[in-house]
Amino acid sequence: MTAEFRRWRIGGVTVTRIVELGPMFLPPQGLFPAASADLVRAATWLSPCFADGEGQINLAFQCFLVEAGGRKILVDTCIGDNKQLDIPDFSNRVSGFLETLARAGAGPDAVDTVLCTHLHFDHVGWNTRLQDGAWVPTFPNARYLFDREEVTYTMALPRQPGDESIPQSVQPILDAGLADLVEPTYRLCEQVRLIPTPGHTIGHVSVMVEDAGERALISGDAFHHPLQLAHPGLASTFCHDPALGEATRRRVFADLAGSPALLIGTHFCEPTAGRVVKDGEAWRLAPVWAERLEPAAVQ
Repeated sequence: MTAEFRRWRIGGVTVTRIVELGPMFLPPQGLFPAASADLVRAATWLSPCFADGEGQINLAFQCFLVEAGGRKILVDTCIGDNKQLDIPDFSNRVSGFLETLARAGAGPDAVDTVLCTHLHFDHVGWNTRLQDGAWVPTFPNARYLFDREEVTYTMALPRQPGDESIPQSVQPILDAGLADLVEPTYRLCEQVRLIPTPGHTIGHVSVMVEDAGERALISGDAFHHPLQLAHPGLASTFCHDPALGEATRRRVFADLAGSPALLIGTHFCEPTAGRVVKDGEAWRLAPVWAERLEPAAVQ
């Protein structure tokens, strides 16, 4: 667990990165079946931030605290502790994540909104926590926002590896009446809205932050790794509709390219954010380093 935080400022809005796990290095084909180490090495701009010299890619598991207009909005809630998963690296974790979250200014009672970009295990895990043998909402004062179609579809599906925890992480929120099922263009407040980015899942959304003429997009899993800027057709093992996912990536990259808008990647390792630059027939990411905050400086 990192002992520091990174924070971006978008006008009067702040976005703080809170890391649960990472960086994790893996061969690119471990996430993208059609990728290879040679493909990674050919995109020389990926090194050293997003890949190593051997052609391995790196991933982080993290959430983002968006503070806008007095609101504390938590975007995605990572893997969670004590979740029983078929993936050993993620199962039965004891991480101290809630203490880290509190030091970043988002203790369980302070968060008023939890937004899940989609319903995979590593984006919903801290929706709930284990208390006296039962799964209870971690953020009791928050409304949890789920895309309406995503909930309907996902809760009826057979589970993918890792998603064994979905009933533990989502059903208690529905049962407690804390969920708001929203449309993929829902506006949370004046500065924060959703945009539909389907493909990875049927109801996937990303988060657009806009204030004082500045923009930032928090990706969710519309993009897993900056390698997809160079190769938008790369789909992850876990993508629902690869062709739709590619169309989504191309649309978003084209919208952001050449502008000062930030792309903040939910699984991107540090520096996590950058500006999209056209690169021939594809794109690349020009890293933007965020302000570093030590825990003692975080209120």
